[in-house]
Amino acid sequence: GGLAGLQGQGLGIAAGEGKLVDLTLAGAKPEIVTGTIERLLADDGNDAAIFVVGSSAQFNPELAVEPLLRFAKSAKPFAVALTTTEEKPLALLT
Repeated sequence: GGLAGLQGQGLGIAAGEGKLVDLTLAGAKPEIVTGTIERLLADDGNDAAIFVVGSSAQFNPELAVEPLLRFAKSAKPFAVALTTTEEKPLALLT
């Protein structure tokens, strides 16, 4: 369980014992993002998930933002923070 359990899930990400998982754009393929979020939300040790999208929200909104929409109505709280004020990625979230 926990973040360390993500390593053995075939997602190709490394997660330590801390509270954060860093998915860079190189590893932020929709299947990796959704798989990671699914596992985080399913983990009984997590009450919520917050996904922060950096510059990829501005330059690749379809890749970085669209996969997050499926979690809008998750049973656990799920929030998205964008580090851009560009209209296109913000519009995808509304």
